[in-house]
Amino acid sequence: MKIWKQFAQVVAVAVLMMTMAWAASAAEVGGAWNMVLMTEIGDRPMPITLSQQGEDVSGSLGEFKLTGSFREGKLSLKIVDFYAPEAGFKADLVMQGAVEAGKLTGSWSFGEYSGSLRGEKADAAASATSANPNGTWDLVLLTEVGDKPARLMLKADGETVTGQVAEANMPVAGTFREGTLAVKIADFYSPDAGFKADLSIQGKIEGDSIVGGRWTFAEYSGGLRGSRSGQ
Repeated sequence: MKIWKQFAQVVAVAVLMMTMAWAASAAEVGGAWNMVLMTEIGDRPMPITLSQQGEDVSGSLGEFKLTGSFREGKLSLKIVDFYAPEAGFKADLVMQGAVEAGKLTGSWSFGEYSGSLRGEKADAAASATSANPNGTWDLVLLTEVGDKPARLMLKADGETVTGQVAEANMPVAGTFREGTLAVKIADFYSPDAGFKADLSIQGKIEGDSIVGGRWTFAEYSGGLRGSRSGQ
């Protein structure tokens, strides 16, 4: 009886491991992806479209064809004889990385060159950017000398955010990317500190609230909260 019980436990563990492996391999990578290759001369965006049949993956990048595989959460892709204008020659472009929740982190290689890459499935990106920073935001900066209110009026154009500090005529500039707002007010004067410096503000937008917000001003920093008071 004891031997049978041990055997049943071993089988249960094996089934669990097989289920986990199947779940990892069953994830879908088919669809449009926004890839970004980090290079020495800057980030290079590469929008690709993938199709998946089991573990086999194929797709396209413009006129170039991709082949590869997706196995146990790992995506591997290759473009044969890819031409890079910056390098001035053809070589195989290899991209690989781990996929989790519609996002890819990994690396690329091209001839003697290599680097890191990131990617996001287009529908995941659309979900993240369905939130937007447009409107009037009432912020509260949490400081050692008390809470400091600030009101920003923001407008997004793609990932670029512009605006101004309400009633102060001070410009605000920054980005809104993957649901995260990051803006800066240049040469902001703080009466408490007695000098000017760039005030940076960032946080994740969820509905009409800023979550996990932080601010930095010279050597000072702290948390913040914010809510949208109007569009």
